[in-house]
Amino acid sequence: MSSRKKQISYAALKSIPTICPRCNAQIKIDAVNKTGVCEYCGTHFILEGDKVTIHDAEEKTQTKKSGKSKSPLFLFGLLAVLSLGMLYFNHSGSDTESPLGPANNDVLVAKTASEYALADAVSAPGAVIGEPIADLEITKAGYSVVNGYLYYALAIHNNSDTNAVVLPGYRYTAKSADGTILGAGEHYLFSIYPGQDCVWGFLGFEISAMPETVEFSLIPPAESNIMPSSMMTQPEFKPYEIKNISEKKDSILGNTIMGEVYNPNDYMVDQIAVSVVFLDAEGVLQGGETTFVDRVAAKSSAPFSLYTIYPQAENYQVFASSWSL
Repeated sequence: MSSRKKQISYAALKSIPTICPRCNAQIKIDAVNKTGVCEYCGTHFILEGDKVTIHDAEEKTQTKKSGKSKSPLFLFGLLAVLSLGMLYFNHSGSDTESPLGPANNDVLVAKTASEYALADAVSAPGAVIGEPIADLEITKAGYSVVNGYLYYALAIHNNSDTNAVVLPGYRYTAKSADGTILGAGEHYLFSIYPGQDCVWGFLGFEISAMPETVEFSLIPPAESNIMPSSMMTQPEFKPYEIKNISEKKDSILGNTIMGEVYNPNDYMVDQIAVSVVFLDAEGVLQGGETTFVDRVAAKSSAPFSLYTIYPQAENYQVFASSWSL
C-alpha cells in the first residue's frame, strides 16, 4: 500500500464501515480500538492494517461464556428456515403478489460497469433521491421488504472528469406515510473513479412494514478523499467485467447466481465486490445483494457465487466494483 493511500481520512468517521469476513453482513469497526462484533453472526473481528480478520481467541471465549457465537451449520440452518418461510409467503395461496411480481426464469440481463449503470432501469416510486454532492450523484435507487428486512440498491455516478472520490458514503432512511422514521442506515463504498459508476445492492435493516418512501442521500466526503486520479494508489482503473452468468435454482433453499468477474487492469486487485440487483417486469429497481471475490490477478477472471433468498425477479443485472485495491 502506498503512503498516499494511507493518508485517506477516517477522521470524520466514528466507525469504519466494512464487511463481516464470516457472513458478509455490513458491519462497522470502532475507529479507535479497531475491533468489533458482527451483530448478525456474533463473530469478533479486528482490523489489522487494511484487512478485517476474525479474532479467534475472542470468538472462542465468547462461545464458552455465552454460547452466542454462531457456527456455519447454524447459519445454514437459519438460511434454510428463512427460505422455507419465503416460499410459504410466495405460494400460500394469498392474493398478495411478491414485491417483485411474477417470476420469469428465462429473462436474464447482465451488464458491466463500463456501461452507464442501470441506464434501462427505473427508480422505485417511493425512492426519494437527494441532491448531488462533490460531483457525485445518485442516479437510480430502489428497495423492497423481504422477510421483514429492507433490501435496497442504488447507482452512484462520478460526474468529474479528473477527480476520484475515496470512501463515498450515503444514507438511506425509510419513512411511513406520516413521516415516521421506520429505520435508517449509512454505508461507505471504496472509491469511484472519474466518469465512472458504482452500483451497490445490500441488506439494509429489519423493518416491520413496507415504507411509504426511502430517502437516499449522499454524505459529503472529506476534502482529503477527493483527489485527481493520478494521486490514487492506482492512477488508472478499467471497470471490471461480468461474464458467464448462470443460475442454480433450489425450490427449498433459494437461488444461487454464479459467474466470473474479469479484471482488465495491469495489476492484481485485493478484493472485488459483485452486486446483483433485481428489477421487476417494468424495469423498476427493487433491491439487491453483494458478495466478494478476493485477489483477482491482472487480466484474469475469478468465479463468484451469490446465494440469495430474495424472491425471483423478472430480471437481474450484475455489477462489480472495487472493495480494496
